Amino acid sequence: MTNDEIRIAVAELRGWRNVERLKDTNGRWAIVGMTGNRNYRIPVPNYPESLDACSEFEQTLGGHKQISYGRELLQLLGFVTPPSGFYEYVTIAMATPLQRCQAFLRLHGKWKEDKQ
Repeated sequence: MTNDEIRIAVAELRGWRNVERLKDTNGRWAIVGMTGNRNYRIPVPNYPESLDACSEFEQTLGGHKQISYGRELLQLLGFVTPPSGFYEYVTIAMATPLQRCQAFLRLHGKWKEDKQ
């Protein structure tokens, strides 16, 4: 998936409405949508490149979803068994925003593999 596709998919899972890719007033492409009670469009967070944006969806996960998300992330990082040492936990903590987005989208069945 492209970063734009990831941003749109994560935003829609987070409850954003009318999310789309449009040209802004300066002629640059932007991903915009509506969230909450807003009746106007604002930029969608750059989830694949921002740990802060990823923390938004990570904080909404609880119980079973949190455990399943952790398993998806572990699998993406190449772990076959649960981490057992300091190095493994540091590796998990250092997961990139893109890896976190991929795990989140896989958790919800929304990840699309690239066609080659």
